[in-house]
Amino acid sequence: MKRHLKNWKVLYSREQKMENEFEITFDIRPVPFRASGADHFKQQVQSKLRETTRIFATECSVYIELYLEEHTHWNTDEYGDIDNYAKSILDALKGYNGIILDDYLISHLYVSRMEFVRGNKFNVRIVPLLGDISMHKPITLYEMPDRLYYPLPHNWLLNRGEMQELPYATQGALDILHEMTSRANRNRHRLRKQGTAKEEAFQKVIPCLPILKGLPKSRVIDSGFPIKPLNEWMP
Repeated sequence: MKRHLKNWKVLYSREQKMENEFEITFDIRPVPFRASGADHFKQQVQSKLRETTRIFATECSVYIELYLEEHTHWNTDEYGDIDNYAKSILDALKGYNGIILDDYLISHLYVSRMEFVRGNKFNVRIVPLLGDISMHKPITLYEMPDRLYYPLPHNWLLNRGEMQELPYATQGALDILHEMTSRANRNRHRLRKQGTAKEEAFQKVIPCLPILKGLPKSRVIDSGFPIKPLNEWMP
């Protein structure tokens, strides 16, 4: 285990540099959330996203630019409010067929309406906040001692740019996630017994936690990704 922890510590260190933004333009007319045609719109977006296997698995900022016909916007009530467009787009970007594990991970959201003479489209840019923890599908979500589920890829990127399934890499990542979340749990329990308030105890153990974010079971149960409870993967 110690060898794995040494080799994979860098993957989950808060010192990792931010890189590898993702940007894509959809030549699709955006549809407000729950409006007529919203389901078809979601299918169109996710069909376009099949061109990439990436999935963002930690906190990120999302920038949305809506290109809507200026004449239609100012002279009719045909378009919806931009916040409703954002909700529809985010719903299409998340989950198994999307590119963000869950919109729970979005810390900053910027939505702009751009003046456009003819036609409709929108652009999306995703920026990881603390490091590039975008992965490549397929992934599995593993429960840790903090009762949250953490995503890990089936395949790992090699130095020469190839993707390959590496069981020892997955086990190494599981080892370090288990150690870090266990240590955070122990420290938080110790602080609470000493009379530290719940919120303050959480803040104090943040440096013990991995940059990779765990999600509550309710957030991942319907994501489409396979999940493994702690008692199924822990030896």
